[in-house]
Amino acid sequence: MSSLFWRRCLWVQIRAFIGPYEATDPQRLAEVYKVEFGTPLSEDVQELRTREVVVGDWAGTWVSFRASPATVEGLLRRHLQPSDRTAFDDLSGGANAPDWWQPDQDSITIFYQATPWRANTGTPSEGVLGHNAEKTRVYFMHSF
Repeated sequence: MSSLFWRRCLWVQIRAFIGPYEATDPQRLAEVYKVEFGTPLSEDVQELRTREVVVGDWAGTWVSFRASPATVEGLLRRHLQPSDRTAFDDLSGGANAPDWWQPDQDSITIFYQATPWRANTGTPSEGVLGHNAEKTRVYFMHSF
């Protein structure tokens, strides 16, 4: 297990006492991207936004960005399976979703799901990802 993952777990525990957190620092944004997708932030990723929320023993991370179709294709090679809008909305919607979470406005119409999102962590997790038809805009949410 990578030390970055365990640092993130500690960060999530600290966040439980502080409240929702939206990263603005480029280094922190890159860390969240790497933890969630298992790959360093590529130069073509733009407009990266993240929100991390902890409520009791539940934690969620929302991520949105623009990227090249090749970068989006790379993410889809993970263990994501085709899904539907209902599964995407059920996991990613709700009161904890950030104000900028607007998949309808960004024409997000193609959906994927992975359960577990992260294997071998000892914690149940689920991830959903949606993108537009051009594969240039991504919305992702992971809960554990």
